[in-house]
Amino acid sequence: MELDEDMFVAARARVRPQLVRRFGRQQPYHDAEDLADEVFAQAWASRQGYDPARGSVDAWLAGIASNVAASHRRRRAPRPSSLMSLGPVDAPSAEEVAIDAVVALQAATLVGLLLTELDPTDLQLIVAAALPFLEGAAIGTRPATPALTGNERVRLHRLRRGLARRLLPIRTSEPFRPGPSARLGGP
Repeated sequence: MELDEDMFVAARARVRPQLVRRFGRQQPYHDAEDLADEVFAQAWASRQGYDPARGSVDAWLAGIASNVAASHRRRRAPRPSSLMSLGPVDAPSAEEVAIDAVVALQAATLVGLLLTELDPTDLQLIVAAALPFLEGAAIGTRPATPALTGNERVRLHRLRRGLARRLLPIRTSEPFRPGPSARLGGP
């Protein structure tokens, strides 16, 4: 049985807003409208294939919508050949690698020095906050870390901010010069 024009117009009025919302969850609005219109263009072109014994018009349109969405995703996905056309990726030079290694070593040295200046309670707080980010094999077993209280979160934020201030010379490639010892968690 072929879908007649009146049934098609009624189905379009009823289903199109649903399809625009469905496609709009993953696409900009104008693309969602275009995809919904594509569903109805394909449905109209294949209306002689509609069989009411296999399901409702809405279900038939939902199947077409799934195919349109899959086709759209395939068209938008990068193909390996298009990725290869970007050309070879430039590897860093030996000089850049050496500079990065020196900067990392300076940062590690400075972090070590700054951690020695901390109060034992602040050091415990930093260790408790860092443990979830370590690999299990690096520390033997992954311990359960207690949830931080509001006060501890504020202290940790101040410690991180103080550490970032003290590490700024490293991030701007200025030579490291240890300054007077100052409390990390200051204002």
